[in-house]
Amino acid sequence: MKAFALPMSALALAALLSSCATTVVPAEQRTDPTGSAEEASPRSSDLAPTADWLSYAGPKEVAQDADVVIVAKYVDEHRDTLYPDVSAGGDPETNPQHGLSEEELERAREDGAIPLNVSRVEVTEVLKGGAKAGQTLEIAQIATEIDGELVPESSTTLLKDVESELLLLFLAEYDDAPYDLLNPTEALYELDQDGTLRSFSDQPGFQVGTLRELRAEIAR
Repeated sequence: MKAFALPMSALALAALLSSCATTVVPAEQRTDPTGSAEEASPRSSDLAPTADWLSYAGPKEVAQDADVVIVAKYVDEHRDTLYPDVSAGGDPETNPQHGLSEEELERAREDGAIPLNVSRVEVTEVLKGGAKAGQTLEIAQIATEIDGELVPESSTTLLKDVESELLLLFLAEYDDAPYDLLNPTEALYELDQDGTLRSFSDQPGFQVGTLRELRAEIAR
């Protein structure tokens, strides 16, 4: 399995985690609609990580923050792992790993590892950024591994599960890591052949529009 390393304090890692804490709610602490606690054994889907993401009013606003905006087709996917770059040097007041042994540093690196589901997509149109039509990009979606199963963040739709052939994607770009979506629901759209966009967002008042309108807005 390929692995790539980034500084623990790097913008790339913060953006990938969307500046949020990932929380797991055990099944035994959940309640059914009647208010009684569930007694069933926890399933992998019950333990999916949840996250708070930056929210947008519509694709025009997402495009302003995105490094790359593309129309693409899903190709395939693989698992990967993002490891923090830990060191024992630097300022002890700002580096919590200062003074650790090599064994302790390796443990900290493993403890900070983030499972990723990485999809490959083929670019068919570039609306913003340095990507090129025909290029293949890798896009990471954060997850957690439970009993050997990779479980995506609770609001995340894996790209392989999107029904439409064409996807509209709003991406953050990094030097040494895959691209990632700015928001799992508001930066991912199904795209029909007539240019109609369909969002995964359930935010009230979220304005979608059409691909033609978005092209014109970005070109301004």
